[in-house]
Amino acid sequence: MRVSIDCLLAVVACAFGCGSAGEQGLFDGPAGDGGTTGAIGSVGQGGTTSTSSTGAGGLVLSGGSSSGSGGGSGGTGGASTCLDALGCNCNSDAECEDGMRCDPRIGCANVCAGDVEVGTREDLDAFAARDCHVLEGSLTLGALEERIDVESLSGLEALRVVVGDLTLQSLERPRDLRGLSGLLYVDGVLAITDSPGLRTFAGLEALRHVVGGLVIAGNDGLEATEPLSEVALGGSLVVSENPALAGVTGVAPGPELESIILVDNQSLELVEGLDRIESVTSVLTLGDNPNAIALAFTKLERAGSITVTSNASLENAALPALVEIEGDLTIASNASLPALTLRSLENVGGSMIVSSNDSLVSLGELARLQSVGMLTIGGNPSLSQCEVDDLAERLGACSAGSCTGNGGCD
Repeated sequence: MRVSIDCLLAVVACAFGCGSAGEQGLFDGPAGDGGTTGAIGSVGQGGTTSTSSTGAGGLVLSGGSSSGSGGGSGGTGGASTCLDALGCNCNSDAECEDGMRCDPRIGCANVCAGDVEVGTREDLDAFAARDCHVLEGSLTLGALEERIDVESLSGLEALRVVVGDLTLQSLERPRDLRGLSGLLYVDGVLAITDSPGLRTFAGLEALRHVVGGLVIAGNDGLEATEPLSEVALGGSLVVSENPALAGVTGVAPGPELESIILVDNQSLELVEGLDRIESVTSVLTLGDNPNAIALAFTKLERAGSITVTSNASLENAALPALVEIEGDLTIASNASLPALTLRSLENVGGSMIVSSNDSLVSLGELARLQSVGMLTIGGNPSLSQCEVDDLAERLGACSAGSCTGNGGCD
């Protein structure tokens, strides 16, 4: 499974309401032998995001667990609470020195307006010379067309707030992000992509809020998101094509996200902070993460669609609180998965597809399931066909041949 980074960024950009993710979907190919995943359609119907309720915890992708607590304030319109550990020194512009403005997040600040694109060291130095504390616009460091060859991001230490997107892309040599050591708040999307030299997120220790979403994609050498700590996250979380990344730590999502996309990360074992999520309004996708052992969204009640495919080591797909899926539920080609945990599920608005899971022996408790748009259960050699037949008869949602090809009856 290969994922287009441009497509992932488009999904996040549409988090606050737009059409579809594109005719070809997120994935360039099928999910496995069952051919069950195709394109992902709509990426959301709009909605709101808030970072006002946060906390650590975990979607644990390997046997461990994470714990902690957190809190946050502020929503999509901008934090109204001082974020500076030393306190904010003003209530109005009149209390600030000439040329400065009173920002509620950090106090008196040099505010710069407009989008900024940095493609060379000279561009970086020119922006640094403006000494911006708050950028009312988006900041792009690097360009997808060609990698920029700078040793570090030094010179940006004064930047505290970006009222827009912050994009770090195609950075060839920086091994960390120490030039952003003063950054507290990103009102849009924080995207860190296609930067082969990057090893850790050192330099983002002060970061506390990312309102629009976090995208980590295509970073061949990235090993850890440390030292992120209790970053209140809204919007969407996308982690894709980071072959050396073992864990995503330090993020603290609110109870609702737009999308969660975790795909094609060869070493990924742990993603913290997702056991507090109650709703994913668009897509939740876990695919091609061969070291992922457990999927534990213990409080998730509703989702737009859920796709869990081609995770070779996945042994636990626990969604015990899940009540409703507006679109499709696809669980396919997970060779080690023995059972489903969907005991609260009542309605699947689209298709429910369970296919090509070699070790699956039970569909689990589905007594509350009342309606499914279309049911497909096939190619699961260890699953009793009689169990499938009983569910198919009760729901009446199978088409000709869509619920066959499983194991024998005991």
